[in-house]
Amino acid sequence: MAYTVVDAEQTETTGWVSGLEPRARDTDALPLPEGAAPWPADPAAPDCTGDDLEVTFGVVDSSLGTRAAHVRARNMSGAPCAIEDVPDLIFRNEAGQAQENVTITLGDVGPARVVVPDGEYVLSAFLWRAMSTVNDPDTTTTVEVTPVAGAEPVRLDATTDGTRASGLDVLDGAEVRQSPWTQAGPPPEDPLTAG
Repeated sequence: MAYTVVDAEQTETTGWVSGLEPRARDTDALPLPEGAAPWPADPAAPDCTGDDLEVTFGVVDSSLGTRAAHVRARNMSGAPCAIEDVPDLIFRNEAGQAQENVTITLGDVGPARVVVPDGEYVLSAFLWRAMSTVNDPDTTTTVEVTPVAGAEPVRLDATTDGTRASGLDVLDGAEVRQSPWTQAGPPPEDPLTAG
C-alpha cells in the first residue's frame, strides 16, 4: 500500500507501507513450455482471425481451494498469424444463462504479441477460488470464448462427464484471474482416446 505524509513545512514524503515497491506488471510472455524454444517474432505476420483458430477447453486442476483451467487456440490458417491480448470469457450455467457479477482480472503478466506458427497452440489460463455449490448448485457447464476481437464466440463444454455436477464452481459473484494468450505446447494426450 502506498502512503504520502505531508509535514508542517508542506514537504511530502511518499513510500510503501511494506517498504517494498510492488512489482511492475510484466509485459513479457508467460514462461514457455518445458523444452520449448520461443517462436519467431515476425512483424509482418497478419493478426489471427476467429476463422483461423480452433478453440478448445483444457482440463481443470484443483488444489487447496484454488481451481485452474485454460482455453487453447490452435492456428489452423495454413500460415503464421499473430495473437495478442486476452480472450473474452463468459461462464454459463446448464440453462445457458451467464453467471452474474463475475469479475475477471488480468494476472501478473500483461499481453504480448505472439506469432503462432501454423498448427501450433496458444493458451489462456484462468484461476478462481473454490465456491460452495450448497446454496447455489448452478455450476458453469459451458465457457463462451471470444478468442480475438471481432470473432464469433465459441461455447465449450466445461464438464468432465456432461453433467452439471461435473461443471466448474464458477458461480454468480466469482472472482477470476486470467492470463493473456501465450505460447503453448500441444494438449496432453487423452489416455481414453490414445490408441
